[in-house]
Amino acid sequence: PHLLVPDAAQLAAHPGGLNVRQDEAVDDCLRSRKCRLQEVGVADLKDIARREGDRPTRDALIGIQPETLGWGDAPSETVRRSLPRAAANAAALVHKWRQPTYPKAVNQ
Repeated sequence: PHLLVPDAAQLAAHPGGLNVRQDEAVDDCLRSRKCRLQEVGVADLKDIARREGDRPTRDALIGIQPETLGWGDAPSETVRRSLPRAAANAAALVHKWRQPTYPKAVNQ
């Protein structure tokens, strides 16, 4: 199984900025708390999967820096403009992951 998490994340980037982290870089980010996710308990999800014997063979975080933090029913205009790039990155990752020779990413 693979895990792909798109989410708003505090990445110390400009609003709408996009950051894609893969494989070990996701774990490094979560451990260091350098990229704080909004609501998704990715570390908890990965721990549960590991305990169940279903740890993802590949994983990625596609984070978009929000303009502001808080509850709402729609993304800000700045974040909304970043969604097509995030979706394109997600589609490219899924395509690559389906290739039998696609190597795992290394820490950047």
